[in-house]
Amino acid sequence: MKQRRTPSLILLYLISAALILGMKYWYRSAGSSELDWILSPTARWVEILSGTSFEKIPNLGYINHPRRFIIAPSCSGVQFMLIAFAALCFPFLCRMGTARRGSLWMALSLPAAYLYTIAANGIRILLSIYIPSFLDRSPVSVLSATWLTPEKLHTIIGTATYFTSLLILYHGADAVCRHIQISPCKSRHFKYMPAAVCYFSIVLGIPFLGRIYRNSWENFAEYCLLTAAVCLPILLLASRLGKPCKNG
Repeated sequence: MKQRRTPSLILLYLISAALILGMKYWYRSAGSSELDWILSPTARWVEILSGTSFEKIPNLGYINHPRRFIIAPSCSGVQFMLIAFAALCFPFLCRMGTARRGSLWMALSLPAAYLYTIAANGIRILLSIYIPSFLDRSPVSVLSATWLTPEKLHTIIGTATYFTSLLILYHGADAVCRHIQISPCKSRHFKYMPAAVCYFSIVLGIPFLGRIYRNSWENFAEYCLLTAAVCLPILLLASRLGKPCKNG
């Protein structure tokens, strides 16, 4: 039985990887019109959360003029959607037991990642709107004028929101597996490691390979350090707070 399931399982992993790599390659050159399937619901969700309105500008994105904030293609959250899909697929497919269950899990993972991305990205955008304006009116603005540039603050907010959201998603997926009696994880300390590997592989790993090909390393080391400085404390905190998983 195990030998018969292995080729099907490998095929599911290959399909998942192909979807992620193909979508990431397509996303690099996609404009606002091609990404409206995710930009539009994200803008509407931010409107609900913030009580402000966004106007659609063709070939640009969604703009809130009073706050001078643009939900552009770079803010679409497609990369996080791919990370969420990877975190739902790669650690869990091998726990499904059969190819049929694995296929169903993979088929449900993509729409789940899409909907979850809109929810998480809306919160990220909301924080990106209000945190900088709050810091500008506080004494911390002196600090932000030195080492904490607007670009770094934007990266910190995005990384913290997305990484935390990913761990929550992974925890929820593991809870679903336990509920339907599919081999739960047994490690407390390394429970979230698969999700972290998916995150770093797509956020840093794939760009690293691209930079090797282009031989372009400008600001990459600084970005890696900043990403690690934000993610590792969150990962450690989640590992300490997480309860040990119990067998079926």
